[in-house]
Amino acid sequence: MQKVTLKAEVRSATGKGTARSLRRRGSIPAVIYREGKAEALTLDHKEMINFINKTRGEKVLLTMDFGDKQKLALMKEYQVDPVDNTLIHADFMEIAMDVAVKVPIKIKLIGEAIGIKRDKGILERQMREVEVEALPNKIPGHLELNISELAAGSTLHISDIAVPEGVKILAEGTDPVASISLPKAMVEGEEAGAEAAAETAEGAKAEEKKPEEKKEK
Repeated sequence: MQKVTLKAEVRSATGKGTARSLRRRGSIPAVIYREGKAEALTLDHKEMINFINKTRGEKVLLTMDFGDKQKLALMKEYQVDPVDNTLIHADFMEIAMDVAVKVPIKIKLIGEAIGIKRDKGILERQMREVEVEALPNKIPGHLELNISELAAGSTLHISDIAVPEGVKILAEGTDPVASISLPKAMVEGEEAGAEAAAETAEGAKAEEKKPEEKKEK
């Protein structure tokens, strides 16, 4: 897991007015949670944007630097404005290195599925992330699932994911993650071909059983 340091300040003022004022000054309101308690923070907008763009959804161990003290944390989520797509808020979870935590981890698909390359199938994702439990220094940035041998009509499950040592996936091994389906037109074509073949076979059988006409004496 990557390690990144973010500068942070504790703030006492809260509310929508305070949040808007912070954003106008180039800062971002944030909250860090620990054991059911929340503490309001102020972060630098540009530093947060760089952090988000650099990590791109990967889980990263953060050191929140308050100047006189530091806290270890993981980012839970961030929020963007639905209109102009600007960053408006972020939530963090304070952690301790000797205490296991539960966090959602993205599932990254590796390789080119044979069901796409050979069978011209369509990749379908049933699960894009999964919750795991691990000590902070064991949490992977992401989990990998190799789909190279995934053929059309087949499915890969949680049990097929390569799990690093010290990490426990909190999901059933039989839960589907990715599958390959054939395009509707191909399925319909195969069904039509099967029906035609069946009709031909039935016709041939009927012809074989056709009684001979009685010959007049």
